[in-house]
Amino acid sequence: MVVNSQSRSWLAFCLAYVDMKWPSAAPKTRDSLTDALADIIPAVVGEELPDGLDIGQLRGALRHHVRAPPSRALERPADVTKALQWLKRNSLPAR
Repeated sequence: MVVNSQSRSWLAFCLAYVDMKWPSAAPKTRDSLTDALADIIPAVVGEELPDGLDIGQLRGALRHHVRAPPSRALERPADVTKALQWLKRNSLPAR
């Protein structure tokens, strides 16, 4: 699949959405927001999950290491880094 350089991936779209909402969101709203977006991301990828990566790992990586803006600066375990690299490569364009 060829991705137009002008298009933004679903992952990038979701991260931008979280970044926009985060500063004014209440803690429970933040939790609900990150949960909902962690659920949708695996559905908007262009490939099947590779061997050694399951949906639970992917959601956990998103939920604990990417969704909340402060968590993006934290050190990540190797398996989380691998899962997130796969997701970044395979996230479909948002139209």
